[in-house]
Amino acid sequence: ESQAEKLGIKDNIRFLGVQDNLHELLQNSDIFVLPSLYESFGIVLLEAMAAQKPVVASRVNGVTEVVEDGETGILAPPADSKALSEAIIKLSRDKELARKMGQAGYKRVNKLFRKDRMIAQFDALYNNILNGRRR
Repeated sequence: ESQAEKLGIKDNIRFLGVQDNLHELLQNSDIFVLPSLYESFGIVLLEAMAAQKPVVASRVNGVTEVVEDGETGILAPPADSKALSEAIIKLSRDKELARKMGQAGYKRVNKLFRKDRMIAQFDALYNNILNGRRR
């Protein structure tokens, strides 16, 4: 908060603290940004994509399994604030691109990451592991 004050942007930022109303926050957002330096998978990305939001995220670990760069969002190098800000500005200015990425993300989540599909994949994985040990 003190950094926002120093930069003169405090009036443009809301520090919300811990929230339990992610759906509402996503509905009131235009772009979802995840500038993590490490993400094992990024379930929050799936939630943002399910809400049809374009994603700007760091190209780290499991993020690349979720976000298709240039299709469902824009991936930037880790710790590259310039690339992140350029991606945010690009999507802020190009509403049609943002809308298309949001729709593509929604389709990707429903195709690849539905709960029933994930359960079936884990079930198959565990069965393969168990069957391999029995041999």
